[in-house]
Amino acid sequence: MKKNYDYEKIRQMSLQGPRVTTLWQHFEEIAEGNIQKVDVPLMVAPEFLRRDVETAAYFELLKSNITTFGKHFSGSIPLALEEACRMGLAVCRYAEQRVTKDNPFFAYYETSSTGKDGRTIAEYTNGLVRTLTDSPSKVNERNFYAALRNEFSKFHLGPFVDITPELLATYPNWDYFRNGFDMIHESTTFQFYGPEREEQMAYLIRVLKPDGIIVFEEKFNHPDPTEYQRREQVKDQLHKTKYFSAEAIGWKKSNMLVTMENGQVALDTFFKAAKAHFAYAYISWNSTNFYHIACSKNYESLQQYITCLGEPYMPAPFKCDENVPRFIEL
Repeated sequence: MKKNYDYEKIRQMSLQGPRVTTLWQHFEEIAEGNIQKVDVPLMVAPEFLRRDVETAAYFELLKSNITTFGKHFSGSIPLALEEACRMGLAVCRYAEQRVTKDNPFFAYYETSSTGKDGRTIAEYTNGLVRTLTDSPSKVNERNFYAALRNEFSKFHLGPFVDITPELLATYPNWDYFRNGFDMIHESTTFQFYGPEREEQMAYLIRVLKPDGIIVFEEKFNHPDPTEYQRREQVKDQLHKTKYFSAEAIGWKKSNMLVTMENGQVALDTFFKAAKAHFAYAYISWNSTNFYHIACSKNYESLQQYITCLGEPYMPAPFKCDENVPRFIEL
C-alpha cells in the first residue's frame, strides 16, 4: 500500500532546518569568501586526468564554472572534483542515450548547489541537458549568474522544498521541466535540514520522472564512532590541509560540523528510507565518510546510467568502504 505523506508538514519541518536558520549566515560568509576561503589552485590527480581526452576537456570546462563556494566544497572533500568530472561526463553520455524525438531535452536538477555541475553539463552538451539549480544563498545566486555562459541553466533562489510539481507546472520559461526531471542530484542537501530521510525523499521524488534517477551525495554516520573519526582524520590531514589552515579546519569543526552530524544518518538508515521509494540502488563512489548512491524505480534506467559511469576513482587511503561499487535490490 502506498504511504501518504504530509508534504506541507515536511516543508515546514525543513524550513526550520539549520541550513536556512542557524547555519544560513555561515554559508553566506563562505560563499562570499569571507571565511573558509580556498586561495590556492584546486588539484586533481594527474593520473585521473590522463584517463582520456574527454575527461581532461570536461575538467577544463568544469574549472571555469567553479565559484567561491564550489572551491570550498572541493577543498573540503577528498576526490570530490574527480568524481564531479566522472559523474558529469556520465550524465552527458546518459542524456544522449535517453533523449528522443518526443522528448528532445534531458532535464537535470541539482539541489542546494552552486550550479557548477549543472552549468558545465548544459554547456558540454550544448543544451541537450537543461539544468535547474536551487540554493537559499543570495551570494550563490549572484555567483551563479556571474559564471553563467549558457541559456540552458536556470537558478531558483530558495531551499529544495520550493521545487514542487505545482511550481514546475506554472513557472515561466521552465517548459522543459514541466514533466519532472530525468535526473536529480541531491548535493549534500538533506543533512543540513535534518535526518528524516524517508520524508525528504518523498518530497523530492515528486518532481522525478517515473523512470528517473536520483543521485544522493551524502556524508554518512558510521556505527563505529572510532572508524568515523579515523576517516575524518584521513580527510583532514591528507586533503583539507592542502587548502585550509589548522585554525580554519578547527573553526569549521566547532561551528558547523556538529550541527551537520546531527542531520546525518547511517547507511542502513538511508537504505531503509530508500526502500520506501525505490526498487534499486547503486553505490557508485566512496571517499572517507562521503558516498554517491544512485537510486531508481526503473532497472533499465539505472543500469544504463551505470554503464555510462566508467570506473570510479577511489585510491587509498580515501576509499574506506571495500564494498563500493555495489548494486543493491531494495
